[in-house]
Amino acid sequence: MTTTYLQKREAIIPTGSLKIQDKQSSAVVYLFKRYDRFCAMAFDGRKFKPVFKFGFFSEKAREQRVTQYFERVRRNEGFTKAHKAKKAAPHNLELGHVFYTMWGYEQTNINFYQVIEIKGAKTVVLRELKQIRNATGDMQGTCAPALDDFCDDSKPIMRRVGADKQVKISDCQFGRLWDGKPMNWTAYH
Repeated sequence: MTTTYLQKREAIIPTGSLKIQDKQSSAVVYLFKRYDRFCAMAFDGRKFKPVFKFGFFSEKAREQRVTQYFERVRRNEGFTKAHKAKKAAPHNLELGHVFYTMWGYEQTNINFYQVIEIKGAKTVVLRELKQIRNATGDMQGTCAPALDDFCDDSKPIMRRVGADKQVKISDCQFGRLWDGKPMNWTAYH
């Protein structure tokens, strides 16, 4: 016989507790009295372990804590729903959009990648671009992509677009949408 989370949860709830279910979230609180204290045990969603189990000196203090808990769970679940909706939304990128990566240790390397193909609502094909570089000082300068002028050794790479319109190019490179302004680079030689 398998036991569900509710059967496990019911085993630790004191007998005679009053169950309060929040109508706008998955939060549940059980109210009971023990040793002249007003107690509350709170659960979140399908969790077996209580989020809190406290004793209070007054009913008003317990009521305030329960109200704060319900508000926090509603707020967190709202953030979660918004994040899931944002993740599920298509990326709305177009051919020609440019991503940049900024990486390096003791120097700042910049790479640019142009969207050359769109594959579905979450995936794009990128190719690395050549750069127009201007030195502004000793071992530093600005750069911008040379649009539609691809590096000779670059091959198309297919990447998924994240919720924040980022693409993972490699383990140390995350591409972000380029805003059209020249970027600063540094060199260590």
